[in-house]
Amino acid sequence: MGGALGIAIFGSIFTGRLTENLTGAFQANWQEAAAAKIDPSALIPSVVKNLPDNLHDAIVSAYVDALVPGFWYLIPGAVLAFAIALFIPHLTLSDEAGMVARGEAVMAETEPDLVKES
Repeated sequence: MGGALGIAIFGSIFTGRLTENLTGAFQANWQEAAAAKIDPSALIPSVVKNLPDNLHDAIVSAYVDALVPGFWYLIPGAVLAFAIALFIPHLTLSDEAGMVARGEAVMAETEPDLVKES
């Protein structure tokens, strides 16, 4: 459950920052974006790779600037999880299976070997 919450929080931070950064990148390079007839909702690597240098760099920077700070927000959560893990009690594990330890195991009866006649 913690993983799902972590991904949801990280995804929200990343998506919010990426939307803001891409909007700024397209506004700053609107002439190049219009000339390339690029659809901002269809940014795939092969399209971005063939864009003019200024627009290409702005889009790549938008992704980098959205991704890296998201990891900085995760560090306090990781430190908190580590601190909580230090308080988990150490339990000695049993050498016996659960049913054997409780006396519920049933021993198999051995049957005499049957001799096959040829």
